[in-house]
Amino acid sequence: MVVAMKFLTPRLVTIKLIKLDLLPALLLCFLLSLSFQSVADDSIEITAESASFAFNAYKEGNYADALRIWRQMAKSGDAAAQNNLGMMYFHSKGVEQDLAEANKWFQESLNQGYIFAKLNLGIMYARGQGVEKNIFYAYQLLSEAAALEVPRAQQNLDNLCQDNAWLCEFSEWD
Repeated sequence: MVVAMKFLTPRLVTIKLIKLDLLPALLLCFLLSLSFQSVADDSIEITAESASFAFNAYKEGNYADALRIWRQMAKSGDAAAQNNLGMMYFHSKGVEQDLAEANKWFQESLNQGYIFAKLNLGIMYARGQGVEKNIFYAYQLLSEAAALEVPRAQQNLDNLCQDNAWLCEFSEWD
């Protein structure tokens, strides 16, 4: 069986014949294009699937999709997305490095109690990257993150103490 479909071109109207056995494949392509259409839009429905899609996109180096989704989630108040967006700006993944923007998003995430933001801000303050160096605040953030067993927090705290032994000795007096 053959189905006729009309396609408009700038000069004329043409009719192409498509075999009916190709119809399921065309239908599948159409449905797939609808499912990914929301990723191309600025208005993305925020679901566990979109968060997972963003994470997988980031891991695969598709920073544009990760950035688009996490930016919308971050603006909606998602603390994890705020932290992830900060990481993208800190490490210049899909965007130009912007330490002030990274700091802004880490701070937003921290204000909601997201523990990984403690680590990221602690590193920024320890190094003076994008913020005025403040080893006291860095020590506080990294200590809190290490106490919560955030991965790499203890290592960064040890590095801070190694460079500022007096700070860590002084803090033991508390």
